[in-house]
Amino acid sequence: MDKDSDNTNSGTTTTTNTMDKGKAENKDWLKWVALVALIFQNSGLAILMRYTFVSGTGADGRYITSTAVLHAELLKLVISMIACFILDANQNYSVYFNIIYTEFIGNRGDWLKLMVPSVLYTLQNSLQYYSMSCLSAPVFQVLYQMKIITTAVFSVLILSKRISVSQVCCSHLLPMPT
Repeated sequence: MDKDSDNTNSGTTTTTNTMDKGKAENKDWLKWVALVALIFQNSGLAILMRYTFVSGTGADGRYITSTAVLHAELLKLVISMIACFILDANQNYSVYFNIIYTEFIGNRGDWLKLMVPSVLYTLQNSLQYYSMSCLSAPVFQVLYQMKIITTAVFSVLILSKRISVSQVCCSHLLPMPT
């Protein structure tokens, strides 16, 4: 009997290890997809913003930056909702609507906590459009990347976080031109 229970336990452990390995591989794949998407987003941001300012639209050759910020945020919302449906709910509508209900209705306190950073982020996006109208694309991109360095410096100084040597080197190499 002990031998059978040992076999059953080892079989369960093997199955669990295989499932954990599959989840880890799935998360690794997702990390790489997110990295590639962020690379394209950040490298294309300055180019696309500058192109739209130079090409000009409308009667006076400009568009309202708040409309562009709103559409960018709506696009992010749609993409995140699709990702939630595929990754979190496993393409199950009832699970998806349960997640949406729980996050939007059940966690109102979390929404209030997120209001301050989200308003600041919207202000930052609006200021990016203004700065792009005043700066060239390469200068904007270098200054835009400086936010990573300042975030690292303030996280060390204010939050007493430790960062590795490789993180310091990478954050200082980021704004350098290629």
